[in-house]
Amino acid sequence: MLSEIAFLVKGVKRGWKLKWDPDLDFIERYPEVVANQTRIVLEFGKNCRDQMTGVAGKATLNVQKKEKLLPLSAGSSVLEQQKVTSTVLTSAPSGKTVHEQTKNYIRVLMKEKGVASFKYLENCIESRKKDSKLENNLLNVKPVADEFVKTVIGEACMEVQGSLVLKTLENAVVDEFRKPILQLFQKKKTLKKNEIVGHCENIVKKEFPKNLYREILKEFAVSKGPVWSLKEPS
Repeated sequence: MLSEIAFLVKGVKRGWKLKWDPDLDFIERYPEVVANQTRIVLEFGKNCRDQMTGVAGKATLNVQKKEKLLPLSAGSSVLEQQKVTSTVLTSAPSGKTVHEQTKNYIRVLMKEKGVASFKYLENCIESRKKDSKLENNLLNVKPVADEFVKTVIGEACMEVQGSLVLKTLENAVVDEFRKPILQLFQKKKTLKKNEIVGHCENIVKKEFPKNLYREILKEFAVSKGPVWSLKEPS
């Protein structure tokens, strides 16, 4: 049923994502309606969570989430009306082996940054090795060599213009269009929409979904007018 209106995002941020972007024109024209509907949806979600907690009991999570609802007003923008959530890892990423855990940790970092340097990932892993307080941290239990770190980074990431991006988001719907875009960026520093769409449709042999275009690009690129360029690495 959900597949009619959303697609499933796999990997670290597993969950359902709507196929359509927000209607920014409607949001600007009818801020009161948006504010009221946002309040209704958030209240409904809270009631559902409360009911589920009452039935299933309190769940134990690997992350602690601090949530804050910004005040809703008729003139506030949609970004101001969204729930702000900060997530702090209190245990190491999943993985039964050092290899799995290291690779998953790299994916967590790259999901957050989009584009990173090899040195940034190397430094993060080095810090993780020294973290004895982090629950289930195999990197602290079993020391790993620098060559191992390089190998795992190479498995998870690909090089684009001297920086690193994730090879795949492990989502077939997104990845079939994402990969050709990254291949284009390996050849050119700047790209325009018609160039990107034309190349992807030629490779994939299907129409580029409008809702995915900006969603894919904003992970690793920034735009100035119609021109896209790769983000500066962390």
